[in-house]
Amino acid sequence: SDTIFFKQQGFLSEKIFKPIMYLQPFLIAAPPLYLKAVRDMGFKTFDGFIDESYDIEFDDMKRLSMVNAEINRICNIPIEELKIQIKEIENILLYNQMKLLTFDYEMAEVNLCKEILGEEYKANLL
Repeated sequence: SDTIFFKQQGFLSEKIFKPIMYLQPFLIAAPPLYLKAVRDMGFKTFDGFIDESYDIEFDDMKRLSMVNAEINRICNIPIEELKIQIKEIENILLYNQMKLLTFDYEMAEVNLCKEILGEEYKANLL
C-alpha cells in the first residue's frame, strides 16, 4: 500500500517502482486515479489480470474493500493457473522495467510543473 491512501497526492511514491524493477505485477492501495497517473507516465498496468476498477472509486472505504477483494481473488487462483497468467503478462513486466530504467525523470518533473502551473509557467521562463 502507499503511505497516503485517503487523499490525492500530486506524485507517485517510490513504492510503485520496486515491483516494476523486480518484474512483479502490482495492485496498490492508494488514492483514486493512482493507476491512471502510473499509465500517464507511460507505464502499463495489469487490467485483465488484475481488476483495476478500484482505481476509479472515490469512496475510500469502498476502494479499500475492492482492493482487499481483489487480493483475495488472486490468492485463490490455483498456482498452476497463476503461473500461466504471469507468463501472459511477462511482456508488460519487461516493458515496465525497461521504461523505469530509461525514464526521463527531469522531463517528467518539467511536465508536472507545466500541468500544475498551466500557462503561467511561460511568463516565468528566463
